[in-house]
Amino acid sequence: MYINEQRAAQVDFVPYLKIGTLVLVQAGNPAKITGRDDSLCGKTIAVTLGGIQETYARQDDKRCRDKGLAAINVMTLPTAQDSALTLRQGRADALFNATPGVVELMDKVPGVYAVAGAEFEANTQIGMAVRKGDTAMKSAVEAALKEIVADGSYKKLIETWKFPASVSLFE
Repeated sequence: MYINEQRAAQVDFVPYLKIGTLVLVQAGNPAKITGRDDSLCGKTIAVTLGGIQETYARQDDKRCRDKGLAAINVMTLPTAQDSALTLRQGRADALFNATPGVVELMDKVPGVYAVAGAEFEANTQIGMAVRKGDTAMKSAVEAALKEIVADGSYKKLIETWKFPASVSLFE
């Protein structure tokens, strides 16, 4: 679960990953997008409604308009799958998605998409939520996590899922 202030007010977290966001484009990059930069101005970006990537796209739209450049059309869709399909069909020029989602998408449908630019906002933490104030449960989860990090299972899981090493909170 994404860790944010609102959620942390309701539950305690045991962080286990940090993730970023990538700009995904169609293979061949017909819109000539170079990353999270001015090349997005005037383009359509698909995002999942209510996700952190929607916030990033709206920030970029404001940045473009503040510079006097063409606005970004932020296209919100119900799911990440809908956003990916919209990009694939050419109804969007780019997709903002979390790094693990991009890795999975590119693995499942090779040759359809490409990454444009570097990962950004790469310190968003993912964690396991436990009942607020339940220190015994939190300690047990932390101990189990420490154990799988120590025995190499954590690193193996990251490799198995083809995540970049940058997602690790450990080592």
